[in-house]
This record gives sequence, structure tokens and C-alpha cells, in this order.
Amino acid sequence: MKKTGVYAAVAVVVLLAGALGWLYFADYLDWEKPVIKLDSDLTAVGRQKDVGITFSDAQSGLSSLKMEIVQDNKTHLLLQETFPSRGHRQKAVQLAINSEALKLKNGPAVIQITARDCSLFKNEAIVVQQVRIDTLPPQIFVLNPVNYINQGGTGFITYQTSKPCVLTGVYVNDQFAPGHTILINNRPTSVAYFALGTDASNAQTKIALFARDDAGNEARASMPYTIKPKKFRADRVNLSDTFLQKIMPEFQSSIPALQGKTPVEVFAYVNTTLRDENTKTIQAICGKSINKKLWEGAFLRMRDASPMALFGDQRTYLVDGKPFGASVH
Repeated sequence: MKKTGVYAAVAVVVLLAGALGWLYFADYLDWEKPVIKLDSDLTAVGRQKDVGITFSDAQSGLSSLKMEIVQDNKTHLLLQETFPSRGHRQKAVQLAINSEALKLKNGPAVIQITARDCSLFKNEAIVVQQVRIDTLPPQIFVLNPVNYINQGGTGFITYQTSKPCVLTGVYVNDQFAPGHTILINNRPTSVAYFALGTDASNAQTKIALFARDDAGNEARASMPYTIKPKKFRADRVNLSDTFLQKIMPEFQSSIPALQGKTPVEVFAYVNTTLRDENTKTIQAICGKSINKKLWEGAFLRMRDASPMALFGDQRTYLVDGKPFGASVH
């Protein structure tokens, strides 16, 4: 009888160990909570806020997800999803919070995001975020009453907004020039430099100020301006064989795609594709400026340099007396 009892006890221990081992290796004994990550700041919600959330659980997998917003003790369900089977280790969600549709009012609210895993313990992760509902767009106040800008020139504008903004600047048609905030008379003031094309005109060029607050509310405001026409030079440049044979090999040696091309073909590439790439690079660099003036004094020509070309020159290139290409300097 004693031996029988011992065998029974051993059998129970073995069965329990096996069961626990199976539960462990099958990730049912998972003590880790799921992970919830937001792809952007969620402190303010405007008329509509796009939200990206990634839920993950590397052990037992996700079981259920929920997101809701609460204001004045009223709960609005934004997301609810359950997974009928195990194995869902990650889930990315994109959703929009529409303040008007949810009848949210301007003021504080709370967003709660919940994720639960598939373990025996039903581990739960909860993110509680205090948010501000703000559907009022910023107002823009122009400080420059008069703005005269040359064709192909640079404009400068100062303005203020009724509330702090995450992005401001100037649109010239669809081209955007970012503004930067500085202190003028101890008041936050935005300034922006913006450029006009050599073909800009009062009839065809639209210039407007832009502002976006942290809730995503956007505003545009017209600004007073007059574009002054300017006459730019136009000339025709003959590309001689001597010039092409001397200069074009320098580009061929540094650009593999030009190997085996004729000097004329190389020039065509340099005057179109390479010029466009350089322009995009310059625009990208200029778009990453800072709230600080990065120069002093006037821009001067290099000493003893000869002005072979001026800004805005319209050039037509000739090969064997025939037009081959054009550019604007």
C-alpha cells in the first residue's frame, strides 16, 4: 500500500510537471503585459485627429483591444476588437477621432486604450491619456501692412498667431516656406522668408499665410503684396566642341550612368536631370533651417570674380547653330 501511494504521488507530480511545462512552453504562463505604442502625440484633438496605434504581445499573443474617449462621464467607443484564436502577436490600427460626430465639446477629455493577452492570467495593459479637445483654428495677424516683392525676389513677412502653433509659414501657390518664431518686444512673433519665381505675377501668383496648431486645426490668411515686374536677360550660348570635350569628361568620371555617352548627351543630362536633382537637394536643405539667422551682412560677389551670368538669365544653348536646350540661372 505504501508503494502504491508513493507511485500515485510520483505520477501526480509528473502529470503536474508535464502540465505546467506544456502551459509554459505554450505561453499560457505568460506574466508580461502587452505593449501599446502611439505613433504621434495625443495631447490635443481638433475637428478630426488621425491616430496610429501598434499593439503587440510577443508571448501568448493578443486577445482583445479597446479604445474609448470619455468626457463629462460619457464614454464613446472608438475601437473594439477580439481575436478568436491565438497567434496574433501584433496589430497596427489607424483610426480617426471625429469630435463633431462624437459631439465632443472644447475642453478636457480622457482617452483610455486597453490590450489583453491570451495567457491564463489575462495580462492587461492600459494607457490613460489626458487630452484637450480644441476645434478652434488659430487666427493669423499680419504685421507688415505693405509688401513689395520683385519677380524672382525674396519676400519677408512678420506675423503673430492667436495661440501657439506647431507649424506656420507662407504658401506661394503650392510651394511652402516655413516660418520661425522669435521674440520681438518680448512677444512671440513669427517671421518667414519666401521666394518668388521669375515668372511670378499679381494675376497668377497667390501668396497666403498658413498656421496649424497642436490639435491639427489649420488656418490661412491673405497678406497684402504687390509683385513688381522685372526684366531678365536672355542670351544664346554656343556649345563648342572644344568646350564639350574639355568639361564633359569631368562629369563622366563621377557619374557611372554617363559612361559611353557622347559629350552632347552628357551635357543634356547635366542641364536637365542633374540640374533638377541639385535643385531638389538645395530645397531639402533649406527646408531644415532653424530659428536663428545664419549669416551677417550683405551677400557679396567673390573678389575679382567676373559676373558671367546673373540670376534669372534665360539661356538657350546651341549645338552646330541649332537650339539644343535651355535653362534659367
